[in-house]
Amino acid sequence: MNNKLIMREISSSEIDEFVKIHNTQYGVNRTAEQWNWEYKGNYPDLSVFTVIEDNGSIVGTAAAIPIYINIGGERLLSGKTENLWLHPKYRAKYRGGNIATELKEFRTHLCKEKGVSCHWGIGSATKQAEKFADVVHEGVLYESTLILNLRSVFFSFFKSPRKLCRKILLSLVSLLVYCYSSIFRCYFMHIKKYQDANFAIEHKLRSTNDLSILYARLRTEYPSLIHIDQDEKYLEWRIYNNPNIKYDTYFLYEEDSLRGYCYVGMRDSERATLTDLTFETDTTGALLLKHVLNDLRQRKVDYLYFMGNMQNPLMMTNFNLLRNCGFIRRKMNDHINITNLSYEDEELCLI
Repeated sequence: MNNKLIMREISSSEIDEFVKIHNTQYGVNRTAEQWNWEYKGNYPDLSVFTVIEDNGSIVGTAAAIPIYINIGGERLLSGKTENLWLHPKYRAKYRGGNIATELKEFRTHLCKEKGVSCHWGIGSATKQAEKFADVVHEGVLYESTLILNLRSVFFSFFKSPRKLCRKILLSLVSLLVYCYSSIFRCYFMHIKKYQDANFAIEHKLRSTNDLSILYARLRTEYPSLIHIDQDEKYLEWRIYNNPNIKYDTYFLYEEDSLRGYCYVGMRDSERATLTDLTFETDTTGALLLKHVLNDLRQRKVDYLYFMGNMQNPLMMTNFNLLRNCGFIRRKMNDHINITNLSYEDEELCLI
C-alpha cells in the first residue's frame, strides 16, 4: 500500500464526516443516528467499519454488520458487507497497488479476530466486487411485483414529468399486467382449501423459540438450509425497532405450533415489501399471503414487492406461491457476494 494511505477502524468522532461523504456519494439523506443503529445496534462490539485515510481525509471504506446465521443447523457469526467504497480518484491512481484487495484483507483480519465465519452481501457483479468476494452468484436474485391499486398507479404516472407517449405506454402495460394478475388473484383468494379455521394469524410471537422450532422442522426437508438466526435480540433490532422501515409482523399458528410467518415493510405510503415469507405447506403459505393482501388492500397500498434467491429451494416455493397469486417476476441486476473466512465446510458456506 502507498505509504501515505492509512487503514484503520473508524472512530466515533468521524461518523458525522463519513455520513456526509456517504450521502454525497449515493444521493441519500442518512443521519448519524441511522448509522449508529445500522452498525452498532446489534452486537456493537462485533461490528467492523474500516476506512482508508489520506492526509486526514477518508477516501475509502469497507464494513461488516454482525449477524448470526444458521447453516445446516449450526449457529455462526457472519458479517453482512456494506459500504464497500473507494474514491474514484484512488481507484485510478493506485490501481496497480490493489488497494481494494488490501482493504478487504484488513477488514477480513479484524472480522476473523472477532469470530466471523463468513461475509455475505448483495451488490453488483463488477470487477471491484470480485476483489471483495470469493464467490459471486450472478443472476440468482429475482423480484416479484403485484399491482394492488390500478387507479392510483395511473394517477402517479400522469403526475410524473415523463413524456405523454411514455405515460400512455406505461399505463397500457400496467393495465395488461393488472388484468392478468387479477384473474389469478381472484381465483387464489377464493380457493376453499385456503380457508381453514384451524389456523390463527397473530402479530406477536407466542415464544421467542417458535422461529427456531419452525426452522428445525424445515431442515428435515432442506438439510443445507441457510437462514438468519432470528433470536430475540435480532428481532428487537431489525424488525420491531427499525427506525428506517416500519414492519408489520404476521405469525401463523396451528394450535400451539408456528407454521409460517412473514414481515411487511412499508417503503412509503404506496409501496410495501414482503420479506421473510416462510411456511411449511402451500396451505399455510396461502393463508399468510391472503391475510397480508387483505390488510394492504384496506390500507390502499399500490404495489407489493418480494425479492429472493432463486437458487434457494425453499425460496422457490415462495415464488411459485406468488406466481399463483398473480405476481410478475423479473430478474434483478444485483448479485450475491460471499466470502468464507473460517467456516470448515467451505462448499456449504459458499452455496
